[in-house]
Parts: sequence; C-alpha cells; structure tokens
Amino acid sequence: MALQVLFHLEFSPDDDPSEAFDLICDSFGAPESVREFARMLIAGVWSKRGELDKVIAQASRNWRIDRMTRVDRSILRMAVFEMMFVPDIPAKVSLDEAVELGKRSTASWITSTIRQSTRISRRLGREKMANNARYNPQELELKWQSFWENNNLFKCKEDTSKEKYYLLEMFPYPSGKIHIGHVRNYTIGDVVARYKRMCGKNVLHPMGWDAFGMPAENAAIENNTHPARWTYDNIAAMKAQLKRMGFSYDWDREVTTCNPDYYRWEQLIFLKMYERGLAYKKKTFVNWCDKCQTVLANEQVEEGCCWRHPDVEVSIKEMDSWFLKITHYAEEILDHCDKLPGWPERVITMQRNWIGKSHGAIIRFPMVQSDEVIEVFTTRQDTLFGATFMCLAPEHPLVKQIVRGRPQEREVLEFADRTLKMDRFLRTAEFTAKEGVFTGRH
Repeated sequence: MALQVLFHLEFSPDDDPSEAFDLICDSFGAPESVREFARMLIAGVWSKRGELDKVIAQASRNWRIDRMTRVDRSILRMAVFEMMFVPDIPAKVSLDEAVELGKRSTASWITSTIRQSTRISRRLGREKMANNARYNPQELELKWQSFWENNNLFKCKEDTSKEKYYLLEMFPYPSGKIHIGHVRNYTIGDVVARYKRMCGKNVLHPMGWDAFGMPAENAAIENNTHPARWTYDNIAAMKAQLKRMGFSYDWDREVTTCNPDYYRWEQLIFLKMYERGLAYKKKTFVNWCDKCQTVLANEQVEEGCCWRHPDVEVSIKEMDSWFLKITHYAEEILDHCDKLPGWPERVITMQRNWIGKSHGAIIRFPMVQSDEVIEVFTTRQDTLFGATFMCLAPEHPLVKQIVRGRPQEREVLEFADRTLKMDRFLRTAEFTAKEGVFTGRH
C-alpha cells in the first residue's frame, strides 16, 4: 500500500499524502492496524524524502538518485526511513523487505545500496534498531502509545463489514496501585484483543472499575478522606498505569460502577426482576466481619478471620438477604449445556453437576407433639424403612425452634454455632467425620 501511494506522489507531488492513501488504498482489505502503519510510513517518507535521498545518494556509488526509477527510489526511501526513524523495526527486516520489493522491480543492485545506506545512517548518528542496539522503553513506548492514542487506533466503531469480537476482562477494584496480578491478567487479554484485531475483526475491548460498596468506604475511613475522593483518585492513578502498560482499551467506553450513570441501570434491572418475582428476600447465614461491617464471601475468610483484618474473627450471622431465583431457569441452563461450543467436557460436566438435577420424591415426616413437619428430598424412597435417625443441618430454620425451652437448647445452639464456623466444603466433605447432638425431639 505504501509503495503504491509513494509511486503516485512521484507523479503528483502536490497531492496530499493522506488523501492519496484514502483514494488508492480504499479497496485494500487490510486490518486497520496495517493501514495505520502504512499511513504513518507514507507521511514520514514523503516529509523527509530530501534527507533520505542524501543518505541514498552517498550509498549508491553508480546511480544518481534522479536517474533511478520512481519505484526503486520509493523502495529505498521506505527502507532507509525505517532504519533511521522507526527504531523498533530491526534493520534486517527493512533490508529483507526492500530486497523482496526490489526483486519485483528487477533492480538487483538494491541490496548493496541498502546495506551501504545502513552504514551511512549509523555514521549520521540516527537512532536505529540494529541487533546490538539498546531498547529504550521510556522513549520508544511513549512514542507509539502516543501515536495509538492520537490516531484512536483502539476505538471501536460500528462497521458492518467486519465480524464483531467482544473481549472483557474482570474490572479491577481501585485500591490505589496496579499489582503484578493485574498485569498478568490484562496482558493475556490484550494479546487476544490485538490478535483478533489483526485477524480483521471489529474488536470491542473496554475497561472499567469495580468501585462500589463497603471496601471503598472502609478504605476511606482508614485514610481519613471522603470515599468518592479516595475512589476517583485511585482510579486516575491506576488508569495512568494501565495506559503506560500500552493495553489496547477503548477508553471512550470506560465505566465506573460507583457512578450513578452506571448503577442506575443495575437498579432498573433489579426492579424488573423484582416485578417478575425473580428477586426475593429471605433469612440466611452469612460470614460477618464486625470491623468491616459487611458480609464476606467464603473465599474472604482466611483461617477463620477476615482477609482484610487478620486479627478479627469472622462470626456467622443470620440476616435478611436478597436472592435471585436462578433456579427458575435451571432446566433451560441445563439444556444449553449441550449447545456450548468449545468447552472441555469436564467443564460441562461440572456445570451439570452444579445445577444438580435429580429425580426423586419429597417425604414429609411429622414431628411428635408438634404441628411441624420435616421435608426431605430423596432419590431412594424405597430405603426409608431402614432409617434410624434424622439429621438437621446447623443452619436449618427448624433447629432453634424445636429446641427452644428444652434442656438440650444450650448444647444444641453452641454446637450449631461452632459447626457453622467450619469451612463449608470440609464440613460437608465425604472424608470428614460427622458430628451431631440430640435435640430431644422425635
């Protein structure tokens, strides 16, 4: 593309290089990144052709620059420009490209001219990327990152001629600084985004910030500042770090979850689910940190303590919580397990097991001297006559009710509290020895 445009400009030197590029290269089906590089190469070669011709003239012993064919002159100019002004392209690559193009133009002497141009450009003290040149990240990376940003290289625009590709990594929590875990995760995503873009896909690669909730408030309290100021200052610092890494995000699509313009849509979705009966409230047992004053996920409980406050023991608290009725879609989700392309069979099996569909019966066991019944689901109702006792989980809502006012009440509640603090996986694992206490009821 660059060679054709430069050849055209040889005949029409007053034409604008950018307009000439659009006119000539409109029919090329090259990815946008390739087109942008060609555009940069054309503009650079044409603006510095006088300087480039001096180097070529010194390098070519038997040919004057004005006696060369326009094609050969353009090939030489591109190669010398790359060696002098595009330091991240090795000199050998520029040489090989020029020789290949030279073969097509039947100019066999181009090889020796290019090699001599390399030596001359070095003597002139120009910056090059030769095999022994040092990589200068502070200068080189900032140069190209600035070029990407100024040319909106990663901005996703509607283009019906290209296949869409959406790539989203997890949003980071704005804690203040990017750590190596972020770098690893986002580098992997960036490699995929760049690869898909080079394959000609219309890539949407956004970034955002998981910035809502108690962690931000607690961090602000510890640092004696307002949560909004703390959060947005951290976002600005981490955004600068991600930009410095050179990740190919479309920053025009950046979202911040603590911004009302974002979470108003979450609220709307929740209200719609509530109206459909898919959002409901019920009591449940949760991990609670008194210092954070918030609920913790099981993964945030480390050796019985809060992951943020190792000196604070996590307690089990019963409280009202909101739930989403995903069981309403269990059958549909299960059916679509067989329609997921590209997933390993072990992952599909895990998904089916997580849904946990099984066939059986619900048995209602009446309690002695009570109107309460205990419901049990079983797939082997034929074995019921062999049952010798019934076991309730410590979080079962009937536990507190059936022992209230009985001699066993204190012992049962202490046992339930102690058991609830155990890791849920270990407590229910087959290899764990099971414990229990008698409730005094039949």
